[in-house]
Amino acid sequence: MPSNWLQNKNFSDQGVVGITSALKPTLVNDFRFNYTYWQNRNLFADEQTCPGCLGLGFAEIALNGSSNFRIGNTQNATQGRDLRRAG
Repeated sequence: MPSNWLQNKNFSDQGVVGITSALKPTLVNDFRFNYTYWQNRNLFADEQTCPGCLGLGFAEIALNGSSNFRIGNTQNATQGRDLRRAG
């Protein structure tokens, strides 16, 4: 099996809090708070996730044509993204 693919690991942590208070019959207070955390990692295949795969840990080699066979570490890894937000 060729090793030219990537592991995509994701994580999301979210929270929302809201309080609505009626201060008077004609006056309302509405409070909202939001927290968001998102993490995304594109990682190379490794021996644990792809045992016996061809080209593990090597540069990408492509045989273009009718097969489009590729081995080695994909060019799309490693990538990462973190996002944190509040409020």
